[in-house]
Amino acid sequence: KTPTENGAATTTGETAATPAPAKPASGGASASVSYPAAGSRLYQNGVYVTVIHFTGKAFNPESVTITHGEEVRFVNTSNLTMDIGPALPNASSPAYSALNQASAKGKGGTYQVGLTEVGIWAYANQTSNPQIKGNVYVK
Repeated sequence: KTPTENGAATTTGETAATPAPAKPASGGASASVSYPAAGSRLYQNGVYVTVIHFTGKAFNPESVTITHGEEVRFVNTSNLTMDIGPALPNASSPAYSALNQASAKGKGGTYQVGLTEVGIWAYANQTSNPQIKGNVYVK
């Protein structure tokens, strides 16, 4: 995906891969898949990344604050489809138009985007439940 016309956001990666399951616990029962903690701030490839989980019922955390130039990684931890898009799809502001996931992702899928324009980036899950919304505050 290419940057928006004003350079406000760049998509740095999407994957449909599901993380490898954890090794079975004693007794042969398999453990659950682990993801980076919701709300965690990671430093990867020279940039800070804040993790947001899509749980199927909400985004966790629903709102995060980052510094311009940092990135946000949405991780689908639910059995529903995750498709991040603008909360107000008819708005012309880059704060609405730059969050556009190229394709919906199932459980374990991710969508990561870099945000360089200061403002409020309102997003929603476009496919399975557009009433599930959140905000990224870029300072």
